[in-house]
Amino acid sequence: MERSGNSAYSDMAKRIEIATRRSYERSGGSTASVIAKVVSRAVKSKRPQTRYAAGKYARSLIFIRKWLGDRVFDRAVTRAA
Repeated sequence: MERSGNSAYSDMAKRIEIATRRSYERSGGSTASVIAKVVSRAVKSKRPQTRYAAGKYARSLIFIRKWLGDRVFDRAVTRAA
């Protein structure tokens, strides 16, 4: 919100902020141990990947963004609010 709160993207930034807060309030996020395991695996790897998908919705959001495009991704995220 510091960067986008007063920009042309302020409406979308506010919706994403609301969706994120609701997700964490409902225990919708992944536990810290899930993320820690992935970070540990990346640090120990001799040839780390460029990106790691970790967390409850990581793979599905990556799929949406890659195959369906930014508009569908943005719609999916803002409708979660």
